Amino acid sequence: MSINLNDVDIKGVYEAFTIAYKKYKDEINLSKDDYKILSDFFKTIGECDAVTQEKVFTVALENLNLNYIDANNEANVNVKMYRTLGISIGIMIAIFFI
Repeated sequence: MSINLNDVDIKGVYEAFTIAYKKYKDEINLSKDDYKILSDFFKTIGECDAVTQEKVFTVALENLNLNYIDANNEANVNVKMYRTLGISIGIMIAIFFI
């Protein structure tokens, strides 16, 4: 994104974000919600006064934090499921060998 911002043809932060996201989409793991939050955030950067910018930062951080908590909870559920699945498959293989 920073390289795109140095280009004189880029009109703003949002355009630089969009180009960088399209280029590195497969290398970064952003959910649709994360992308929407960041997209909305970068649309407003530089277009408001300092007080509004601070509010936008706060809202974006809160939303990203909520998404992080949800992703962490989902990961914990999946870890338990895969552990149980691994143990079950191991027991099943042991029973086949007996």
